[in-house]
This record gives sequence, structure tokens and C-alpha cells, in this order.
Amino acid sequence: MQIALPENVTAILDLFKTSGFKAYAVGGAVRDVLLGLDPQEWDLATSASLEQITALFPESRLIGEKYAVVRVLQGETEIDIASMRIDGCYSDHRRPDQVELTDRIEEDLARRDFTINGMAYSAEGGLIDPFDGQRDIKAHMLRAIGKSEDRFSEDPLRILRALRFSGQLGFDIALETFTSMQKTVFLLERISMDRRREEFDKLLTSKNAGKALRMCVSVGSMPFLLGEAYPPSGERAEANFSLLLQKIDLSSRDLRVRRTMLFYCVEKQKAISAAKILGIDSESRKNLERDLSLLRELMLASDRYEIKAILSSCDREGVMETVKLFQEYQIVFAGENSSTISRSKLLSEIAESGDPLFLEELALNGQDLLNEGFPQGKEVGELLDGLLKLVHKDPGMNERAKLLKTIKQTKPDRSERISLRERISGIAKNRRT
Repeated sequence: MQIALPENVTAILDLFKTSGFKAYAVGGAVRDVLLGLDPQEWDLATSASLEQITALFPESRLIGEKYAVVRVLQGETEIDIASMRIDGCYSDHRRPDQVELTDRIEEDLARRDFTINGMAYSAEGGLIDPFDGQRDIKAHMLRAIGKSEDRFSEDPLRILRALRFSGQLGFDIALETFTSMQKTVFLLERISMDRRREEFDKLLTSKNAGKALRMCVSVGSMPFLLGEAYPPSGERAEANFSLLLQKIDLSSRDLRVRRTMLFYCVEKQKAISAAKILGIDSESRKNLERDLSLLRELMLASDRYEIKAILSSCDREGVMETVKLFQEYQIVFAGENSSTISRSKLLSEIAESGDPLFLEELALNGQDLLNEGFPQGKEVGELLDGLLKLVHKDPGMNERAKLLKTIKQTKPDRSERISLRERISGIAKNRRT
């Protein structure tokens, strides 16, 4: 079988050949070409040693001295080149304790994880497929190379990689491989949370995330990702999680959206705690907490005024993000629920109307109130909050003259104890339709 390689990859392989070394394209790039996909990265394996590789590519960057791996920049493409090797024991469940160089590509392929990643290609030798990776690609099957339990014991992260590949490629997992994943899943606790999260994020945003998440549940990996947040407790949470597993693929393949949909199935504080344990960065956790709060508040809002009050905690960009987020919620959890559909339409109408939602959109500001004789202090803030509520109910009131007239009507005598905020809120309540 002949494979069309990119010119920059071919140039490197040719250089090794003319220098007297064997060299092959290996792993995921070969797999993706056979799947009709455009490889996002290329890995090469060669019989050359690390010193010989760096002599051929003096501007290369060393990324793994122990494992003889360098990175070469060809145009705008980064290509990783590694010496072919045989791996020893994995005492830390991540990296081999020692490696032995080899000039046989079959021995190098034998140390890899799955048959679909255990193929190599060169123009001279064609496709080298000692573990029937082509067969498994045609069958849409993920199968471990060799004794599957050994593969997962060497590096338990391969369990999450298998689940991620299932989501990305839509492949099933061979029974023996899946059973070995279940037997060794407890070893995930020995893997750093950063490595777990990286694989899980890719899984969440995959084309077949629902299938992959269902396999996560079956294999028993969810507690090692979400901790005490899994399983969701309560009838409603369980129902939402069941919907998520069936319909998450219908939502946008955006990490923020998919995370929010997942953690919506969990009590909020448990969700935030799980996100922290998972190692999600602080800014993303902040967004997650905000998104979860907005969704829950919007589901309880009864009318346009309450929705506006909720949206006033955002900015204009945040309002549009919230509209899109609620639409995603509707797709995954609500379906044809009429009340959710009407609320979604109302959200869109409010966002598109341009009605004032924020303090900075009021036709007057704190200085205007000071000019009217109100003392500087918290009363000014209270009055502005009250005016904003008034404008939420009646956008036509957002004119400077009208608002000034309102505050003059509500300015209390010193003997009165009723607060300015209560006065304005009373007017707003009377205007409510």
C-alpha cells in the first residue's frame, strides 16, 4: 500500500535514508491517513541514535533525552523524531525504567498501546502492520497490542486514551481490552490529575462524547475524574445525567459548554469542588460557577423582568454567551419542553432588543444624583439600583428627564425613614405588567 506523505515528512525520511538509517512514519499519523483524516501531527521512528539525529538536525529541540526524542521544525510543522526502542518495566506507571535501542521497527511498534497506533510506513517498505491495525480500522475496533492488561498496568492513562479514541473516532472497544480496562481502572489514582484532565477534556469535546462517557461509566473511570461529584445524587440529577449521556453530542463541541452541561448534573458546590480537584484553571472555574448559577436562576425566573435582573450581573458580551448557553441547555436537557422553549425565546428577545440592562446604560449616573443634592454615599448606589429596576420594567423610562423627575418625586424628607431604594422599587412594582 502506498501512502502520500507531506513533502516535509518525505524530505526527513529521505535524509535518513541517504545517511544510511532506517526511518518510518509511525503511530497516529499513519492511522489518520488510513482513516481519510488529515494528521495534525507527525511522529517518525528511526534506527539513528539521539546523537546521530541531532547531528542531522542541529537546530532540532530535545524533548526527551532518556527516550531519544527530538522535535524538528519543518516549515510551520513540528515533527517528533524518536530512536526505535524496546521499553523495560514501568515501575511508575508512566515511563519505562530503561529503554533499549533497536533497528527493527516491529519491536518498536510492539511497545505501543493500540493496534491502530501500531503501524509504520516508509516509501521502500510500504505499510508495516504487524498487529492487524488495518483490520481493526475497517472494523472500527480499538484493541490493545499484546496482553491488554499489561498495556494498562504499564501506563493506566491508556485507559482514558482508549475512551478518548472511542469518542473521537466512534470506535467500539474489543471485549478483552475493555475487560482489562475495568480490571486496572483503579490504577488511575496513580496518574497525575493534570494528565487525567487533559485526556478527559479531549473526550468531552469529541464527536462521540456521549458514547465515550457511557463507556467511562461502564469501565468505572468516572470517580477518578469527578471524585465525590460522581455519581449524581437525587432523582432529578440522575435524570439529567441520563439525558446528558444520550444527548451531549447535540451540543456545541466547545469545552466550556460541555463542562457546564456535565457539571449541571451535579449539586453546585460539589461541581465546583470537583472542578478544582480536576485541576481546571481558576478562570475556567470562575466561568463554570457563573454559568451554573445563571442556568439555575434562569430556570426559576417567571417573567421578563426577573430575567433582566439576572442578566444585569453580566455585560453585553456575557448576555449573548448566556443566551447561547441556555440554548445548549435546552438541546441537552429540555428538548421540546414548552416552558423552556418560551424562556429561551424570551432570552433571545431581550438580548436582541437592546433594552437597558446595566447601571452604565442608565440615562443618568451617580454624579447627576449628587448634582440633585443627594449626599454622597450608599444611598446613591441604592437609588441607582432602584432606577435600574424601574427601567427593567419600563425601558421607555430610560430618559434623563424622566429619571430626574422620578428621583425628585421620591426624594424623602429627613423625617421619613423609608429608604430611597424602597421608594423607587415601589414605583417599579406599580409599573410592572
